[in-house]
Amino acid sequence: MSEPFTGEHPTASLPRRRRLRALAAAGVVAVLLLAGTYYRLTTFWDRELAEAVADAKRDLPGWRLADLEAARQVIPDEENSSPLVARVRTLSPRPWPVWMLDPPAGTPDVVALEDREAFSRRLDELPPNARLDAEQVRVLRAELTRAACAVGLARSFLDHPRGRHPITYSKDGLSTGLNLTQDTRWVAVVLDPDVTLRAHEGDFAGALESCHAIVNANRAVGDEPFLISALVRIAVRRIAVLKTERVLAQGEPPPDALSALQRVLEEEDEVPLLLQGARGDRAAIDTFLEAVRRGDVSRRNLTGLVGWANGQKGGFIQDVKVQASSLALAHCQAECLRFMNRFVDIARRPPEEWREPMRELGKDVKRGLPLTRLLCEVPMQKVTLAALRSHADLRCGAALLAVERYRQARGRWPESLADLVPAYLTKVPTDPFDGQPLRFTRLADGVAVYSVSADGNDDGGNLSLKFLEEGTDWGLRLWDAAARGGPGT
Repeated sequence: MSEPFTGEHPTASLPRRRRLRALAAAGVVAVLLLAGTYYRLTTFWDRELAEAVADAKRDLPGWRLADLEAARQVIPDEENSSPLVARVRTLSPRPWPVWMLDPPAGTPDVVALEDREAFSRRLDELPPNARLDAEQVRVLRAELTRAACAVGLARSFLDHPRGRHPITYSKDGLSTGLNLTQDTRWVAVVLDPDVTLRAHEGDFAGALESCHAIVNANRAVGDEPFLISALVRIAVRRIAVLKTERVLAQGEPPPDALSALQRVLEEEDEVPLLLQGARGDRAAIDTFLEAVRRGDVSRRNLTGLVGWANGQKGGFIQDVKVQASSLALAHCQAECLRFMNRFVDIARRPPEEWREPMRELGKDVKRGLPLTRLLCEVPMQKVTLAALRSHADLRCGAALLAVERYRQARGRWPESLADLVPAYLTKVPTDPFDGQPLRFTRLADGVAVYSVSADGNDDGGNLSLKFLEEGTDWGLRLWDAAARGGPGT
């Protein structure tokens, strides 16, 4: 019996079958091409990564985190200032100081102060040569009495110029906790009002000793291999330099105290903070990307984790870009390592030689993968600028102390910083922002030592506490003896 007629010839389905077979074959070819391309790319990326690793080894044969930790300076327990940091924090009354923190509900008002915010603002805005008013003296004395044990211990950093915090490294490198490092700032917070009150009361030698102790406190961080550690040290140094300016604006410290502090600031200027941090972050970033490749860190959390580590906020578009770039992790790892190798090479140079190569490096990083930019761009640019500012702080601070020593010995201001060589300075410090000698200018009621700052323009010593403010320079002032310790404002 014959099949019923369907209206379609039996051979009509042959072209359709051929098309399906052709499409299937094309799909197989496409998959093979993609696989081959990806294989060639991964082979190239692996070779690229091997070259970047070899370049890192040319800087340091042992360049990874474990190697850097093993190479850190060993400090005997009896000389290590690190344990003092935690003890100063523990001994500090809470909340303290009263003008910085509102006490929790129900906490007795230990120091009567109606408007904490207004008091804090007036204290912060007090010119260096202005004296404290009666309320400021009362509150500072009361708070320093409350914190007497912590203040006394903080001043003992004067006798502990070396430190090393213990570090427990995380598996991903970037999330390594540095609690003691962050607490180092607290030593400076405790000593800040001590310097202010001592200078007000005429204990200028004691005030400079507390400034010296602040400098030594920053050394408790030691040679930690992280850029965040460098930022902590930079912040503590800044407090020390500003408080030094205030002491000199209130009176005339003895020459031996001036020379001792000048010497320690000059020593600090020689510490390669940026190089230590660049090497450490290079190793941490590589460790992090290795952890991602192993699957120890979820790719879904890349933007949040890296943004948290670098103090950045992401968004949906950025997250999509980062997730896409994570598909080429070996390439990203090689790219990051290559950029960080260049960063290390720059950091090995004197600070005055950093800016132009960092500008070129920044341009190249901007053309990198989104994940590379997230990992590298902000840390290297932010910390380099902060490190340049810190070198300017230290050099201006040392020169300022030398100028004051000259004035006390000669009874007049020098005509230029060159007059201080060789009796008070071995050489005129270099401005880290333009490579020229630091500037020195006479003012109506004193002098200023300054850097041209990041814009490279000499604005005649128009100083500002706001870094990067247009039309200003970055530096420190000294007042004529008659203008020191003026009336409070």
